[in-house]
Amino acid sequence: QRENDAIAAGEKEAKQRQLAETSLVDMYTSYGISAGEQQKPDQAVLWFANAAHLAKQDKERASANCVRFGAWCTELPIPTRMFQHTGDEVRAIQLHPSGRFLIVRDRSSQTIVWDFKSEDYYALPDSYWNLSSAAWSPIGDRLAVGTPDGTVGIFRVSDGKLLVEFAHTPPIRALVFSPDGSHLVVASDVIRSWSFREQAYLGTSLRSSDEVAWLSFADDGSLLAVALEDGQVYVHELRQGGLAEEPRLSVKTYCHPKL
Repeated sequence: QRENDAIAAGEKEAKQRQLAETSLVDMYTSYGISAGEQQKPDQAVLWFANAAHLAKQDKERASANCVRFGAWCTELPIPTRMFQHTGDEVRAIQLHPSGRFLIVRDRSSQTIVWDFKSEDYYALPDSYWNLSSAAWSPIGDRLAVGTPDGTVGIFRVSDGKLLVEFAHTPPIRALVFSPDGSHLVVASDVIRSWSFREQAYLGTSLRSSDEVAWLSFADDGSLLAVALEDGQVYVHELRQGGLAEEPRLSVKTYCHPKL
């Protein structure tokens, strides 16, 4: 009799556990459906994935939640490539217009150019193994790179050919092409505009009060924003390719300019 009672108690406990798990699966599923109705696919897939995992003993419920998981995954951005950056904390990234290459710059200004197709660094000459800044031209046909010793190199992206090389006050902190690709602004504690047609710097050399963190052109190329590490932002006009000495606007921000 005791043995029969123990078996009956075990069966009752198993049934209660199954009912509890089924209730939990249905609750997860309900939360997933609710998240989907609220246009929150990231939360929906998590609820459906957990429901499917918990319902391993209930093939019908597990299959239904797997279908829901797959359907809502189509609403999420799925990583297609990845790599491990071995340097300091990443502070800035710039994707090539084709999506094949990526510039990564970290807190210590170490800069790399990654080729997703070859899953390796973009091939540059040995003299450019250590980069402190890089930028793509607007249409992606050229890559500008700067080094801590003040060398600027312009490479043709398609075959890696060095097109132009010139010097700047080291170390180079930031680079940006003008929207029409005719000029390159180079910044260390000195900011200058290089003309590809003239093969020379144009206009005034500006000095910054702190390290330059970022450069950005207005869409029409008439204005250049210069963000410093201390949070100060200056906006300068471009006149005949050169930078105006006095800023048109000066703003103090209270967060890091790259964030």
